[in-house]
Amino acid sequence: EIPAKKPAVSPDAAVQKSPAKKGAWSFLDGRGTPLAKKRRTTVGSPAPRSSATDPSVSHLPPITHPQSMFDDMVRGVTGRGTGLADITALHKKLDGRALRVATMCSGTESPVLALDMIGRAIQDVLGKEIRLDHLFSCEIEPFKQAYIERNFRPPLLFRDIRELGEEKATTAYGALVDVPGGVDILITGTSCVDFSNLNNSKKEIKGQGESGQTFRGMQRWIQKNKPPIIVYENVSGAPWDDIVKMFERDLGYHATFQRVDTKKYYIPHTRQRGYLMAVRNDRGVNGGVLGRWKARVREMERPASAALDAFMFRHDDPRVLAGKSRMITEKCRGDGEGGRAGRTDWVKCEAGHQRVRANEELGSKRPFTGWSDDGNTALPGFCWNEYINAEVHRVHDLMDINTLRMAATGVDPAFKTMVWNLSQNADRDTMGKLGLCQCLTPTGLPYVTSRGGPLVGEELLLLQGIPADDLILTRETERDLKDLAGNAMSTTVVGAAVLSALLECYSAIRTEGEPNYPKGEHHVAALVPRPIDKDTEGVVIERKHAQYLSSSLELGPLFSEPISALLSDAHNSVRLCLSESPTDFGTDIVECTLCGHTSSVACATPARKYEEHEFAAFTRPRVDPGAYRCRLLEALPMIVRLKNLSVDETDASDGISARLWQKWCAAVNAVPHQGAFRYRSLTRADVWTASYRTPVGNSRLELRLGGTVAQWLLFVDVPEGGGEALCNALKHPVARLVLGKNAKSLTTGSNWEICLPTTRSFQIHITGQGTLVDTYQAKLGLVGKWENTKRHSQLSIEVEGDDGDEPPDIAGKYTALGKCGTACSSLHKRDGEESTPLWFFLESGRCTMAKDDQFIFSTSKHRTSYGDYREAIATVHVGYRPDAKEGTQSYALTVHGTWVTRKTASLVSLASQYPSTISTPASSIDVTVSHAECWRSVPEIVSIKVPISTHEKIWKQVDAVGDSWCEVNLTKSKSIFESLAYFVSRVRVPPTVSDWLPVAASDGVALEAGGVCAPSPPSVVWRPATERGRLVYTPQEDVQEAGRYEHALKARPVPIKVQLRQTGECGELRVGCNAVSLVYRAQGNLSRSSFASVCMQAQGKKDRRDTGFEWRIVEHENMKISPAQFPPLTFTSNREDEESMQPPSFKKYPLRKEQLRSLRWMLRQEATDSPFVEEEVSEVLVPALGWRAEGRVKRPVLVRGGIVADEVGYGKTAIT
Repeated sequence: EIPAKKPAVSPDAAVQKSPAKKGAWSFLDGRGTPLAKKRRTTVGSPAPRSSATDPSVSHLPPITHPQSMFDDMVRGVTGRGTGLADITALHKKLDGRALRVATMCSGTESPVLALDMIGRAIQDVLGKEIRLDHLFSCEIEPFKQAYIERNFRPPLLFRDIRELGEEKATTAYGALVDVPGGVDILITGTSCVDFSNLNNSKKEIKGQGESGQTFRGMQRWIQKNKPPIIVYENVSGAPWDDIVKMFERDLGYHATFQRVDTKKYYIPHTRQRGYLMAVRNDRGVNGGVLGRWKARVREMERPASAALDAFMFRHDDPRVLAGKSRMITEKCRGDGEGGRAGRTDWVKCEAGHQRVRANEELGSKRPFTGWSDDGNTALPGFCWNEYINAEVHRVHDLMDINTLRMAATGVDPAFKTMVWNLSQNADRDTMGKLGLCQCLTPTGLPYVTSRGGPLVGEELLLLQGIPADDLILTRETERDLKDLAGNAMSTTVVGAAVLSALLECYSAIRTEGEPNYPKGEHHVAALVPRPIDKDTEGVVIERKHAQYLSSSLELGPLFSEPISALLSDAHNSVRLCLSESPTDFGTDIVECTLCGHTSSVACATPARKYEEHEFAAFTRPRVDPGAYRCRLLEALPMIVRLKNLSVDETDASDGISARLWQKWCAAVNAVPHQGAFRYRSLTRADVWTASYRTPVGNSRLELRLGGTVAQWLLFVDVPEGGGEALCNALKHPVARLVLGKNAKSLTTGSNWEICLPTTRSFQIHITGQGTLVDTYQAKLGLVGKWENTKRHSQLSIEVEGDDGDEPPDIAGKYTALGKCGTACSSLHKRDGEESTPLWFFLESGRCTMAKDDQFIFSTSKHRTSYGDYREAIATVHVGYRPDAKEGTQSYALTVHGTWVTRKTASLVSLASQYPSTISTPASSIDVTVSHAECWRSVPEIVSIKVPISTHEKIWKQVDAVGDSWCEVNLTKSKSIFESLAYFVSRVRVPPTVSDWLPVAASDGVALEAGGVCAPSPPSVVWRPATERGRLVYTPQEDVQEAGRYEHALKARPVPIKVQLRQTGECGELRVGCNAVSLVYRAQGNLSRSSFASVCMQAQGKKDRRDTGFEWRIVEHENMKISPAQFPPLTFTSNREDEESMQPPSFKKYPLRKEQLRSLRWMLRQEATDSPFVEEEVSEVLVPALGWRAEGRVKRPVLVRGGIVADEVGYGKTAIT
């Protein structure tokens, strides 16, 4: 996006009630200081930083992955004071044993995740291993118990914290067991319900409320077991002074507390909590440690350097699409807290909403949602209309009120990133802060304005620093995920508190020979799975199953095609509606006759009021994006180098500071030293974009195809400590190559240009013409000062340049298209241009204040996603806004950058310098089961060998593992396969495995599912229960068997096995398919009767033709989210069947003819010997490879029966 000329607003910028005028709203920071008077803070030092740092303009490198946050945290600790010595001393104190940890009421087990990531960071930075022994956990919510068992598997999982002070306590499975002690550190939280600011009936900690009872349960366990170190978390409003006194007076600890906020610890999430640290006062640690703990916690502060958008997934991400589908389903059936069933009636809130509208002069219109009394909404096309429509009218009206509130300040919320908490009423602060998430709660409705829908579960967890991609989330609903996130501790905050406690109080940890010294340990495996790690399955990929053939793997273009053809089909296959998935394209598309905006019919109807496009049928032919993706991938070079592109002192221009020029030149000239550009990804949006990265460094090369332009763009990320000026300069591409339509290949062209970081200024003269039309605010229905305000429908624009400096070609007459969107309905189009229109509109930054947003001239006006770059020809001074003034108004016009030709520069394919080989099966693969452990031998499907850069991060990780072959974790392999995409994207499924292949059994060996590959499910019992006064029976799994079953499912051999190895200057990748595991999984889904006995019962012992175990691997390019389409169920007619004999007992009332035909059919079905062939398929998708592995099992089953589907009244009861 175009950077604002002035600094963007603080992440604390909020829409709050102004103290100056009752009922008015203004943007203030978190302390109530007007932002216009706020002093800027310098960022970059390790000292505590101000919470006013804006994530969107911070010169700190953006960090969005939780493990990267802890890597940075540990590096910061080792670089300050005694941090390095303290970590070394902690490691020495443990003396090779694991750190014993207990957790209570931690919900999502954030403390264990934080400790795991801290341990990995310490190992990576210092090479010292600090292992973890998770002694026990405690959680009362059943679905959270299941989550903890599935992901953490503690030796003991207790149910109720109130029981832990006793000798024995009940586990989640119902067993009564001894409560252990002997831990090194207890990390705990207790119920916060009685202390929360949302509670209007607060209770004291000594009371009988839930908070007091759970606290006393924890207190009794502490009094009995005396752990050396304790970290306790609760809400900021808890009675912290009283809690500290209890620890010091009643329990024998030195204790202190610190209030913290998550947004000061890497994550853009306002979550204010209190943390207490307590250390036993009889362990040789004096009270001075308390102040040092607080100081160290503050030193670990690092404000979020990436805004909320960076923690959100793209709108077409499978996780967003799946979450959206789940939320809509939950809403419509009333499962979620937002469903209409059981929600507060609109009548109870209507008076309050009307009072707010009147006091704040918002008018009575419903401009954003367009909701009507019959319950239907008509939001803009980018919004989740179906989800919002399922909400109650209170929510709809609150969305309209917030839209009007922001419009009154000159802000269009549809183009800003804010989180509105729609669970509150209009008289409370529901709008939050720009670029910052409000405090997540289990019952909140976190609606994101720029998305037009809520945050999904995985995003909520990520905003707590929880790596959701690394967890097994199988049965959790969206409501469950929201509850997990809303009750979680932020990992970065609890991690800072725990790490500080360990480093300051490590001397208090017990040593060998002391009472309660740990005996034995339960070592916790890495809870955050490593992308690359040692193989622990004991499965070997082998070549003994087939003959293999090696050939060269081409990394250059596979064919040469004119750019004109590729560009034309790119234009016809781009996304035309936000509802289209990456591989989907619709045929019901409409196009606005005024601005060319396209949409699906579903997103355009009913007619939207916020953007009133004039739609007509879309007539341009469309090209299948899946087929075009494959074609474009074959035309792309996989490895390229940008040659002879450099800058020196002679290129310097007037208007560039010497310091900025020096830093900018250093960043650009470093590009050739970062290695060749390797292909990473191909994305489809308004244009097709192929991305390339260097193996080291910060350079990114993009090829963009769409519309009438094909061009290469070079971007350079901001190096650490680059400063704000360099950050703004590097938001633009530093070089480009525009390919002509007659170019013979995608790398042909020598007209590379470098964009020097200059700023040229001109004068723009704007004259209002035409009729007067409503302003954005008047159109929405605001009253008071905005009522009946007007602006001109046409603008005449002239540009005045300095001597010798040619102004940009933007002069002309522009017509306002107020119905066609863009921020604040600001779109204008230059008259007389149709092929490549020139647009003039307000470019709204996602986190900027209205006063910092600028009007720009550009050839594109589409709605951008986070991170998208829009090229602006020129920007107008921030003071300009369309109005009804007569005469000419003059403003400063700025052109960012000066393009300078580099004729010596070129882009070349390096395929010939990277000779690569691929081996695939040349014959059919033979898989024979000869013993129970045959699943340990996996046939190789493909292996690749390529030259590599040993400095690349991925190969450093491979080398660090140390094994001959290391395992790629497919559950978190996205970043790994992006690094390998330059050769993996050329791999196709070998033809020899794309057809069904048999899995045979040796003589005397029965193919029966069970054991490791297909564990038996838990038994089910029917338990009585009372519902609405009547007795019902409900099925329940045996909880202990269910726990063992969940563990066994996690331990099953992976069907697709991917391994990496580094040998000298070459890297190797091989893929194997565990066919035995696949077919056993399929067989395990069938009924648990003996497989062989069912087959023999159906066909006899000598005939088993239809029994089969088969497997295959196929391409899976079309990964749509839409459910499978099955043909409708139809019934065959028996009108032509013969009639049965009359039954002897039906004398007085004989059966009719149609009844006799049905009876004859029933008798024939019951006497049949023809079996039904039952089929079950187990499949595994590998999106990174575009493969689908399938295991199929067929068995004949004798079915003597069927469906009698005669019409009502045909006498079915009589014949049965």
